Amino acid sequence: ASMQPVFYGGNPALVFDGSNDFMSLPDGTIPYGDSSYTVTVLVKANASHTGGILGSGTYGTTNQTNAFRFSHDNMRNYWWGNDIFSSSNSITINEHFIVTFRYDNQSGRSIYLNGQLNTSDTDTNRSSTSINNTLALTYEPNNEYLNGEIVEVLIFDDGIDENILIKINYYLSKKWGLEPTVDSDGD
Repeated sequence: ASMQPVFYGGNPALVFDGSNDFMSLPDGTIPYGDSSYTVTVLVKANASHTGGILGSGTYGTTNQTNAFRFSHDNMRNYWWGNDIFSSSNSITINEHFIVTFRYDNQSGRSIYLNGQLNTSDTDTNRSSTSINNTLALTYEPNNEYLNGEIVEVLIFDDGIDENILIKINYYLSKKWGLEPTVDSDGD
């Protein structure tokens, strides 16, 4: 049984304590198999930790997981044994930011922070399963619970192109007052 996060009326965010609260999502919520995806999240970490944002699949089996989480001072998208990390010190604790994890099954993965490409690789051929979809938790035996806030999540079953990402960043930066920190015009 999962504990539930707190939603504060004046703060439009789901707040997770990093202990044991998370939300189960329907199987297939996170794109699986080798399908392309784009996951954009407005999030904040309250501490340096290995807290999950979204996760799915068969943990412990190579390429059968699709997990998005904090890795202390950076972001990580792992398929179990095939990981991509944003650069070190690429996030600031206690600040909201936009992270986008993009996968195109022809060209590979990339991580964007506040609208800027941070890192990419050419890994393809994942085979993640559609089960165990969670919000604010990735791998439970490692206590990968989120200690932070999730404000908004957008999940696309396509590796959307740069022009669409610019529009998404513009929308989110305007909606949440992040114009000073988010590249919302692609320059």
